[in-house]
Amino acid sequence: FQDDFVKIGNQYGKGILPAGLSVALYGIGFFTNNYELKSTGQILFESLAAAAITVTALKVIFGRSRPYLEEGPRQFNFFKTDNDFNSLPSGHVIVAFTTSSVLAERINNIYASVALYGLATLTAYQRIYTDNHWFSDTFLGAAMGVAIGKYFVHLDEIRKKNNRKGFTYSILPYTDFKNAGIILNVSF
Repeated sequence: FQDDFVKIGNQYGKGILPAGLSVALYGIGFFTNNYELKSTGQILFESLAAAAITVTALKVIFGRSRPYLEEGPRQFNFFKTDNDFNSLPSGHVIVAFTTSSVLAERINNIYASVALYGLATLTAYQRIYTDNHWFSDTFLGAAMGVAIGKYFVHLDEIRKKNNRKGFTYSILPYTDFKNAGIILNVSF
């Protein structure tokens, strides 16, 4: 049962689902002129981009061996890019907790928060259960995901309060018929 059940957590922690959700929220908000949806999509995209950059850098710097290598939790191979040595922190978990913290903060409903953080916790459990990460990898990923998500929600509140005056930036999804990417927009 667990083998099938934990697959839900694995899917939630993959970057493609949350990134697609951020683009969908932004697009729906844009076309329906719903600032809150558009803003939520933007916050989610920005926070996922920051999480991806941070987790990728830390994985390479630490070079921690994955549990399935059976080298123990204290085996570090600094500055390794091989996936076998990219255990710390968990990328799936940071994506899941970043997504959950942004959505929980924006929805602001206890039941939604419990469900979202429960789903993110399932992702952490899946990464340990499948021998891809140590507990400390998932704990650090969760802490970082929550901190990044809450930071970008707070940043948006500041932008709203300042009425977007002064120095601001945004990271937005971009796509046309041939290309996809991100746009960095800086205003001052």
